[in-house]
Amino acid sequence: MKVSKILPDTLIKYLTCIYINQIWNKSSLKITLKRFTFDTKLRRVMHVFRSTCYYYLRRAPSIIRDPLAQLEIQPGSFKTKLGACGPLVDGPDYTFVDGRPTPLANHQRRRMNEQRELAVKVLKLMDETQFAIDREQRLNVGERSKREATLAAKLKPKGHLLKQS
Repeated sequence: MKVSKILPDTLIKYLTCIYINQIWNKSSLKITLKRFTFDTKLRRVMHVFRSTCYYYLRRAPSIIRDPLAQLEIQPGSFKTKLGACGPLVDGPDYTFVDGRPTPLANHQRRRMNEQRELAVKVLKLMDETQFAIDREQRLNVGERSKREATLAAKLKPKGHLLKQS
């Protein structure tokens, strides 16, 4: 079957599905199109299309809204970093025209809970670290005072120092 007989939209949809399937399955990103015969102009167009697809699909796979691709995405596979911020991450998915507040989406609630749990863990670890530092200082002070007391007991005052005390 020759590509020149296929409509361009059909070809683009076909190649998009191939790219999406290959990227999500983590197989090689090269597509062998040896079955088709191309003229030179179409080959250049396909090269640009391949590089564009590779760039967008590898850089930002979450922007793809293709229903076939959404079926292959496993839940939780595109977690945002906890430092990620911006209107696409923090903002609501939709807004009301009359200005009513938008309810939180499930992913926003989940992110808030994850960040809250992480903050609790960080505060707990900071308290434990501060306790360990304070304990080490107390032990050092106690050890130093014991050493000084031992030295003071060994070295007794003699002569005029004994008469003064």
